[in-house]
Amino acid sequence: NHYIDEIQTIARLYPNVKPEQLDSLENDLHKEVLEFGANNEILAMLARTRPILFVSKHLLGDHLAMPENDPFMQEHLDILEHMKRGDGVAAGQALKLHLNNSKSKVLARLKQYREESEPYSTEYLKWISLD
Repeated sequence: NHYIDEIQTIARLYPNVKPEQLDSLENDLHKEVLEFGANNEILAMLARTRPILFVSKHLLGDHLAMPENDPFMQEHLDILEHMKRGDGVAAGQALKLHLNNSKSKVLARLKQYREESEPYSTEYLKWISLD
């Protein structure tokens, strides 16, 4: 399976991966794989939360240290393995666990970024006059 191979390849490189690679893995499961199912509700929900996941992944490496171990790759792999075996119930349970774990992880990363990072320069706004 292409998706399983991609996760395993990137997992071997971790933590020496680029945010774009992590985002690609998110897209694989959260969009491409789930489009094979008929659950439009979860696709719509994930489409709405995609920007938050995207920001979280792109903070890593540049603004926040890469975690020593990020379980999302194993969580994705578990979901895909269940799907490959045709075990929809187990895949759904694994997806629910993954989404719950992702929520707390993303919130923690955003909080850490807010507390520890310097704001971006706003030099480009100096031409705006508020008078």
